[in-house]
Amino acid sequence: MGAEHLAVVAKLKEAKKPRSPDKKLVNLRDALATVSKPITIHPRLVRLRNDTKLSETQLKNHRLIGAQDIAWALMNSPAFLFNH
Repeated sequence: MGAEHLAVVAKLKEAKKPRSPDKKLVNLRDALATVSKPITIHPRLVRLRNDTKLSETQLKNHRLIGAQDIAWALMNSPAFLFNH
């Protein structure tokens, strides 16, 4: 084994080493990971959406609306307030 062979073996070992990662590729992967995260919805918006759904379902039930109106009127009447 001559010097040429040892030089070729050294070059081969050097060639088998992993390359350093490309900085631009690393930055793009980081940006992709950031963009891929799910968007968090603000709690107030979630509550407003749920309240809207509840209001829509309550508006479909006319008997419930009437009963609520009567109960509100009775509770806020002066006779009811006087007795309690």
